[in-house]
Amino acid sequence: MTRYTVSCLDSDVQSMNDTLSRAGSLKRFERGGRNGYQAVDEYSVNPDGSRANSGIDRTVGCGTSRECSRYAWQRLSEILSSITPQTR
Repeated sequence: MTRYTVSCLDSDVQSMNDTLSRAGSLKRFERGGRNGYQAVDEYSVNPDGSRANSGIDRTVGCGTSRECSRYAWQRLSEILSSITPQTR
């Protein structure tokens, strides 16, 4: 298994946010830290792409960078599947 760093997670999160934006979703992800581990949080944006509020909607997952990436990819899939064709 190759090394998966915080930089890798940041790159994945950026890619996921680009995908969410293209799909017209009003959700985005951000990476942060929690007690020495990584975390990915989900937050809402306005239709113009600006952050809707100062908080987060939910924590997607905490753990190693690799684990957080897996949690975020799963959540991305859930968000994209919930977008109906009319809103895409």
